[in-house]
Amino acid sequence: MSELEKLFQVTLVAFGKLDIVINNAGIIITKSIAEITEADFDMLFATNVKGSYFSSQEAVKQLILSFSRLVKPERIHAFANMNAFGGFFVLTM
Repeated sequence: MSELEKLFQVTLVAFGKLDIVINNAGIIITKSIAEITEADFDMLFATNVKGSYFSSQEAVKQLILSFSRLVKPERIHAFANMNAFGGFFVLTM
C-alpha cells in the first residue's frame, strides 16, 4: 500500500467517506532560473505536479464511491474535463 493509499485509508476510517480534496501543497525554489539544477527541477516537479496528480487520482477513487448514488462513475468527466474551462481554455494551457 502506498503512502497516499494509507493517507486516504486513515481518512476514511476517521470520517467514513471523502467529500472534497484540495491540493494545496507545494514547494518553491528560491534560486534564480540560471542557478536551478536538474535535481532542483525534478524535486519541484515531483512535489508540485506529480504530488497533486496522484493525490487527485487516489481521491477520485474514493469520491466516486462516496457519490456513487449522485454521480455515475462514467459521468465524472462532466465535472473534470476541459469543457469546464469554456472560453478560457487557452488561458489554462
